Amino acid sequence: MKHIPDLKNWFWDRAIPLFSLVLMLFFSSVTYGQDRKTIRGKVIDEDGVPMPGVTVVVKNTSNGTVTDFDGLYTILPEKADVILVFSHLGFIKQEVPVSGKGQVNITLKEDVSRLNEVVVIGYGQAKKRDLTGATGSVDVESVAKAPVGSFDDALAGRVAGVQVTSSQGRPGSGTSIKIRGTGSLTQSSSPLYVIDGFPVENFDPSTIAQSDIESMEILKGPSAVAIYGSRGGNGVVMITTKGGVAGKTEVSYDMFYGIENITKRVDVLSPYDFVDLQYEINAENADRKYGPLGLYRKEDGSSIKGIDWQEEVFNQTEVQSHSAMVSGGNEGTKYNLSFSNYKGEGLLENSGFERTYLKLKLDQKVYHNLKAGANISYTKTGITGAHTSTNILDPSVEGGSSNARFNLLKDIVQGRPTGGLFYTNEDLINMPEDPDTEEGAPISNPIVNSRTQVREDDKHTFSFNGYLEYSVLKNLDLRVMGGLRKVFRKRGSFDEKNSVFERRNGFTRGRIIQQEATNLLLSTTLSYKKKVGKKHRFSGLLGFDYQDAEDYYTEASGSVFPEPNKGLDNLGAATEAGFPASSKSPTNKLISYFSRVNYTYDDRYLFTATIRRDGSSRFGKNKKFGLFPSLSGAWRFSEESFLVDSNLLSDGKLRVEWGQVGNNRIPAFVSSALLSSTTYGLENGIAAGVRPANLANPDIQWETQQQVDIGLDVGLFNNRVLFTADLYRKDSKDLLLRAPTPATVGVSSVYRNIGKIRNEGLELALSTVNIDKELRWTSDLNISFPKSKTLGLVENDTLYSNSSWYSNNISQDPYANDFITVVGKPFGQMYGFIDDGIYRADDFDETGVPYVDVAFGEAKPGHRKYEDINGDGVINDEDKVIIGNPNPVFFGGFNNTFSYKRFDLSVFLQWSYGNDVYNANRMLWTSNLKSVRNFIPEIVNRWRADHTEEQNKAATFRTIDDNTQVLTSQYIEDGSYLRLKTVSLGYRFPDKWLDRMFVQRLRIYVTAQNLVTWTSYTGYDPEVSTRGNGLTSGVDFGAYPRSRTFVGGISVAF
Repeated sequence: MKHIPDLKNWFWDRAIPLFSLVLMLFFSSVTYGQDRKTIRGKVIDEDGVPMPGVTVVVKNTSNGTVTDFDGLYTILPEKADVILVFSHLGFIKQEVPVSGKGQVNITLKEDVSRLNEVVVIGYGQAKKRDLTGATGSVDVESVAKAPVGSFDDALAGRVAGVQVTSSQGRPGSGTSIKIRGTGSLTQSSSPLYVIDGFPVENFDPSTIAQSDIESMEILKGPSAVAIYGSRGGNGVVMITTKGGVAGKTEVSYDMFYGIENITKRVDVLSPYDFVDLQYEINAENADRKYGPLGLYRKEDGSSIKGIDWQEEVFNQTEVQSHSAMVSGGNEGTKYNLSFSNYKGEGLLENSGFERTYLKLKLDQKVYHNLKAGANISYTKTGITGAHTSTNILDPSVEGGSSNARFNLLKDIVQGRPTGGLFYTNEDLINMPEDPDTEEGAPISNPIVNSRTQVREDDKHTFSFNGYLEYSVLKNLDLRVMGGLRKVFRKRGSFDEKNSVFERRNGFTRGRIIQQEATNLLLSTTLSYKKKVGKKHRFSGLLGFDYQDAEDYYTEASGSVFPEPNKGLDNLGAATEAGFPASSKSPTNKLISYFSRVNYTYDDRYLFTATIRRDGSSRFGKNKKFGLFPSLSGAWRFSEESFLVDSNLLSDGKLRVEWGQVGNNRIPAFVSSALLSSTTYGLENGIAAGVRPANLANPDIQWETQQQVDIGLDVGLFNNRVLFTADLYRKDSKDLLLRAPTPATVGVSSVYRNIGKIRNEGLELALSTVNIDKELRWTSDLNISFPKSKTLGLVENDTLYSNSSWYSNNISQDPYANDFITVVGKPFGQMYGFIDDGIYRADDFDETGVPYVDVAFGEAKPGHRKYEDINGDGVINDEDKVIIGNPNPVFFGGFNNTFSYKRFDLSVFLQWSYGNDVYNANRMLWTSNLKSVRNFIPEIVNRWRADHTEEQNKAATFRTIDDNTQVLTSQYIEDGSYLRLKTVSLGYRFPDKWLDRMFVQRLRIYVTAQNLVTWTSYTGYDPEVSTRGNGLTSGVDFGAYPRSRTFVGGISVAF
């Protein structure tokens, strides 16, 4: 029989003790609950703005939270007497004892030292104070204030060692960015861009809205860039776009609207001086066409008025931008949705730039040890505008990108200022071209040209990259990232009726190029970090990359259209179709293995070693793989016992680094044997065939750079003063240059890795907090002193180069090379004759023979005179010398930010000093004087045949009979300038006003861009370089003028 327990005994033996235990636990919990208390509060910055995303943690525990978008937080400590730790990137960490308080509100102060900021580096992050390599941080808030279409337009002068030059001012035209000088003579010197971890070569900065950039770091030193191996030689730009922040959803909107106008106009001849020139050319004809000269300069003010073509052509235009963002999340999921639209009309009619940008960024904590994320973006950009210095299509479309026949700038300046007696000003403004210009060299109407030269460049960019991050063990993380970037580009050119081309050839034409580029990425990294004891810190990284890029394009063209003014939509109606063409570049595969090790001892001694092995399909079979190592170390002397208690020195660090990196951007097929089609005569006929176009070279490899850097970082007065200095030397070797070959080979030259150059310099940066009270004033100054030198060339010590801007523009002499590179001197210097005024009577002997003759042109009174360098009595190629250097002696920027109560003001200055500009415009605008073109005023004081010798003594310009045009020192100008680049004034409305409208923050502002430029340069703008590479930089020919911009805007968040 089953045993039945004695309930009475069971109750006393089991139930009573259990009940007692429950009661004890209950009263313990009540007592414990009496010790716990929920703490609430608000975190704001020094301006009183609520701070979302601030981490609030109970000290020495894992109990923590983050503030929401109103800066509010709630936390329940385990006990009442605790210390709360408040921290946020860029602000000083604060520890606040609670001692039973239920409400704790604090104000976080900005960490002016910025040394504790976490910055993005290659394949990871690091505290700025722990970096052993040379880097630079861009103040993205200041960049975002600039009303520009592309963020790179606002980078000039922002970071030491980073030289940014706009090739021209056309909307969407882009810039040239050089980090620590020109890295290659013939290939690209642009940096590698890494967007949210995705490396992108040949990146178009206009495809990202600056309002969506969270941070931007410039990697300059060898230790910093070596992790990118064969692609790091020109420096690396690390861009992180904005992501979500835990807290309630925030909706923000920012817009600005304003106007743009030209910053400067070129002086031209007045109607009086123009007609005076016509009288000198042909007095009888001038009297018939223009009437008496006195009609153009009457004392009573009734003179015949002229046409200001620059006033007619350059418009005051509009610019506007709209950006919206939705962001939020919690500790598990964070999201950010961004939208932006920018539209800027160009100064020239029918020119402009527009961008639409959309991005979604997600971060998800899947499990406690697994995170995932995705970044999806789409950008559409569109550029329109007639031909100026550069062509939207390939240069071959219009007979060369410099061809003056299609260049609007030439005609704007050289259009005659008066119609005289036969034509009214209105007649000339409406005619397609000047009816009296000479055959073969017409002056086209720039207004008509801007309407009939249809040029369009549309680009669609899709980008996706996602990641998985798994914590394998404590301190050991595995990260896998994959990405796809797809670019669809359509470029079109159509010359309608009355266009320059149609008037020259009698028919219209059109062309479309469609391009599809694909870039795939797979990246895997394993990172580890460990702290041993109190003094040793280790971290390591192992990684593998695989990247696959290909480019495919198709082309269609046609001419003779029945309806000649329908533009690109009419291309299929061509009665004479061009040959369709297509091409697929070889897939460029890159496979890489890399590693980085960091060690820190006692926070005083820091060491970093990096190595990367790259293999590329782009290079010859014998040189497909390369090894790129780097070593760096730093000594934080401020932590030494004899300095640690210093009241003056807050931080001090000495850095030394060495590394070897490469530049892999070489032309496709350069290592392969190629054939090209040709024709030849055969038995009184023409036969088609092929000929060698390039010889195979299995030893072609990347251009290699070896760099050494010594740096010093100092913080003074509690880091209110931060100073950084870097002294660097970067030797670039194995540069691709064309080497001559024997005539029997069949090609004149082949590419070989034989060039060698050196860039070295000093970079200085200073950041200060000048006043830190109700009035706050901070300053950021940087200045760079670069130098360059040629160390090795092809087979001799000299390399001549031709900028070719004058193709079809003027009659050049046989000595057309206008740039020279000499071993031992800076590369790409301007090369020509030294101007020595004009020939006068005392330059000839009694028989009229000149003491110094010229091998080209004529030596006659009033003709141009050149300096006889070798003293042989004849001006020829032996008398050409270096006459200019496009490289600056120093360049930099100075930014000042002021805030007072709710007002903020920023003023940014940018400069360049010591660089020369080859003013090719000026050469063109002073040539072929015997015409009905207009010219610039320097020809007014010319030598005149109808003047006496005494009158001609004061002449400074040659006679109109001298049409010889060669590069002389007369056309080399000082390109130094100081520019008031950006000025922005804003006001933030008080919170108490906004609370009633359910608005979190509201700011209004006005901004001016390119406000004033101080320079002696006579052209439109001294920041210009319209030729392609490091051998021919600093040329100004037909560049689209820069605009001055004034905008007003509003920024609001809900």
